[in-house]
Amino acid sequence: MLGVKKNTIYGWKRRWKHKKPRLSNKPQPTKEEAPQESTKEEAPQEITPESVADALLKRVVDALTEHERLLAEINECKRLTLEMGKALETERQEKDRILKIHNDQVKTRRVTDSETLRRLAKL
Repeated sequence: MLGVKKNTIYGWKRRWKHKKPRLSNKPQPTKEEAPQESTKEEAPQEITPESVADALLKRVVDALTEHERLLAEINECKRLTLEMGKALETERQEKDRILKIHNDQVKTRRVTDSETLRRLAKL
């Protein structure tokens, strides 16, 4: 039985046996409220290979459309990530330049304020 033990199957059967049917919250319609059956006989819709093919084709087109939308979203996220990475790298470079200038000023005992350091780092 595809690797399923007998005890497991018996357990499943016991659980199914004791399951209570779920009741809906909707009240059951009375005879007077029940919809009247139509006098016209409606022809049952025939399932043809063409209708099945159309339904499958529609599902494939919907899936491809969803795939393209998700792919565009992923590409947008990738673009934003690259932009943020470049901005982060420039911030790091500016921080390193400010730190280097500050360390040089500490060595020469000539420390300036932070605004001057930022201006010097951008040059």
